[in-house]
Amino acid sequence: MKQKSSDILLILWWIVMFTLTTIPTNKLPGVEIIGLDKLVHTFIYGVLTALLWRALAFRKFAGFKILATVLGTILIYAAFDEWHQPFIGRTCSIYDFSADALGVLLVSLILFIRHRKRAARAD
Repeated sequence: MKQKSSDILLILWWIVMFTLTTIPTNKLPGVEIIGLDKLVHTFIYGVLTALLWRALAFRKFAGFKILATVLGTILIYAAFDEWHQPFIGRTCSIYDFSADALGVLLVSLILFIRHRKRAARAD
């Protein structure tokens, strides 16, 4: 994937995420499966993490610099996302934020370990 297409995919994913989180709860279908919404949160934030990581890797970020940038950026965004929801008729939930953070942390850990292994092989 080239840098430009990586950037476009990241921007589109982020726009879709923000758009979906601004839909009032009463306009969303009910979730019948307990915990499914938390899995969705984990998944969408995991994908966002992977896309941001990739976009930064094209800009020669690496190691702890990319890890700190990704974690800081997306966790701050996740907190903002939960904070803004009461203003649009949704609820702010520490459980949703925790699911978001889980996705960010899992994917970041996987990508960081992968990066370290590749760097070790290159030496």
